[in-house]
Amino acid sequence: MLDHDVLSQRLHGPLGVAVSGGGDSVALLIALRDWASSREVALKVATVDHALRDESAEEARWVGRLCRDLDLPHVVLNWHRAPDATGNLAEQARHARRALLADWIKAEGGRTVVLGHTRDDLAETFLMRLARGSGLAGLSAMQAVSDGNGVRWLRPMLNTGRSDLRGFLTERNQTWHDDPSNEDDLYQRARTRKALAVLRGIDIDAGCIAQTAHRLRDSRIVVDRHVADLARNCLSQTRFGEIILSKIVFEQAPAILQQQLLRDILRYFSGSVHAPRFEAIVRLHGRILAGEASTLSGVQISGADRICRFSREPAFVPPMVAMDECRVIWDHRWTVSVLKPGYQLGPLGMEGVRQCGPRPRRVRATTAHALPAIWAGDEVVATPVLKPRSDISFRVRHFAGPDPH
Repeated sequence: MLDHDVLSQRLHGPLGVAVSGGGDSVALLIALRDWASSREVALKVATVDHALRDESAEEARWVGRLCRDLDLPHVVLNWHRAPDATGNLAEQARHARRALLADWIKAEGGRTVVLGHTRDDLAETFLMRLARGSGLAGLSAMQAVSDGNGVRWLRPMLNTGRSDLRGFLTERNQTWHDDPSNEDDLYQRARTRKALAVLRGIDIDAGCIAQTAHRLRDSRIVVDRHVADLARNCLSQTRFGEIILSKIVFEQAPAILQQQLLRDILRYFSGSVHAPRFEAIVRLHGRILAGEASTLSGVQISGADRICRFSREPAFVPPMVAMDECRVIWDHRWTVSVLKPGYQLGPLGMEGVRQCGPRPRRVRATTAHALPAIWAGDEVVATPVLKPRSDISFRVRHFAGPDPH
């Protein structure tokens, strides 16, 4: 049931296990406990309570009682969603869950979290992305081993079906609590799960889809290598986070590589796992080749005959927040550090640009508006376009090409 090759990763500190209380994660917990006990691996368990359902708090407490019976440490990680937040709730919850789990296991001295994704999850994700019009990057299989948020994520049950896990739990006389939203047609995954059951009638099952996804992943690895080569040859990045594309080099590559690179650039700026739909990428591709300005996914694109410039769209950067910590990740890409907290962190904006006076010519006004700034009341204290200070620093994450996930 558990892929021991996946679990053979070198561990630093305890191994974190994400358990929601559903059948998949409970089966993972029971199997992992058996595996860890014979290898002297310390397990720590966490449940993320998104507070999106009335039952979620009790389900988290149920996992706590189960862990107590198994003599395993357990914590509940609560997600406090911003009351004015808008957009894709499922994606926000997914990002929050990963961030909470990563911060938790690092605080515990570990660097690895195990997740209970199964072959059925892989197949459902494939169908959902197929409905979005995803290409090779979206349809290729989720990875059994991946890195993100500063930790390593393991999925040792991707070759196991959900029904097999239920059988395992039944044999162990172990109960579980499935999320009722898994059967609610309001959610795309629930509808997809039911559609997958219908597809079995024409011999398309989770195993068949998983095999196809794995084959596509092999193809994606090859494509990603070529995209990475293209990125190295045609892209440069300014210290203000702008990406400059050499169209002369870019246009010599096959269209599939050009479009994949555009997807990766958009994900870099937006911080989203998902790139825009294929049709939107094709339209953007055409505008870039024609030298036309455009915006997409919170990114503004402009340029002339020889170059194309990508930068953050000011309307999409985070609002002003109190900087209560000495080190903050801002807008997915900027690491902002201060010696003493107590300032406010937010976009430079029009008022901040006015306070900065004459800017270096290589910084466009719209780019400057979307830069991070440290504020003390209504006054700009520091920002990347001003002279550096010894007590405040800004560092932008370098674009590293294809973003595996």
